[in-house]
Amino acid sequence: MMDTMKLKVGISVIFFILFGFFAGVVVDKNFLAKANEKDRPAAAKVDPKVEMMQFYGSRLNMTDDQKEQMGRILDETSGKFNDLRKAMRPQFDEIRNGARQRIRAMLNPDQQPKYDELVQERDAERQKAQQQKNEAKGNK
Repeated sequence: MMDTMKLKVGISVIFFILFGFFAGVVVDKNFLAKANEKDRPAAAKVDPKVEMMQFYGSRLNMTDDQKEQMGRILDETSGKFNDLRKAMRPQFDEIRNGARQRIRAMLNPDQQPKYDELVQERDAERQKAQQQKNEAKGNK
């Protein structure tokens, strides 16, 4: 009877240790890695164009001429994506502003000024991040 109790306790301890280990791995992969990436300076982040050219260039054994052509294609594509984002910006802003108005309307009068302040804070952070992104692109 005592041996079966020890066995059950031992199995339970092993289970909890393994559960804790796997839970830690999941948290690390899904939450901490993303948080650390946000904190990493823009210069430390890998340029998607460079990453793509390295990935395909090495695996396809591309010539220098092919890599150069690929670089031009990726630059043109990036420009088209940027143009599309600019064209769609008003639609995104309209949707965002509509949601903000609805959220503000559901808040009580005491909450509304604080909400307005927080919205301005978020907008300033987003604008700053966009400026840093644009500056990083300009330095290339």
